[in-house]
Amino acid sequence: MKALIFLLLSILPGETCVSLTSGESQIVEQTNTARLEAGAAPLIVDCRLMGSARRHAQRMAAAASMFHSAGVAENVATGQPFASDAVVVWLRSPGHRANILNRGYRRIGVAGVVGPDGRTYWVQQFGF
Repeated sequence: MKALIFLLLSILPGETCVSLTSGESQIVEQTNTARLEAGAAPLIVDCRLMGSARRHAQRMAAAASMFHSAGVAENVATGQPFASDAVVVWLRSPGHRANILNRGYRRIGVAGVVGPDGRTYWVQQFGF
């Protein structure tokens, strides 16, 4: 049952979705584990949010700078070598934790991109 929860994808007509990387899968799994432990429903991986998160991580990596997207509920991080480290950092921060545990959110898109500076830029984006 646990594996099914973490691998659900939301694909709308006309949409294509690539598979998740190992790091992206880890972010979704850890995020959903934290939500389940808090009594919140797991998030469904959304293809549009995946694309948006990947594009944003690529922009941050290219700029070698961490910044937020306008009008998007998201968590961003950089400097953590592994996806699991980024999730731990987010869960320790009250604002980021609030995003992760927000019961209004139903969907998620995530990404991790290594920039020319050698740092990984992590993104979680949330949707209703």
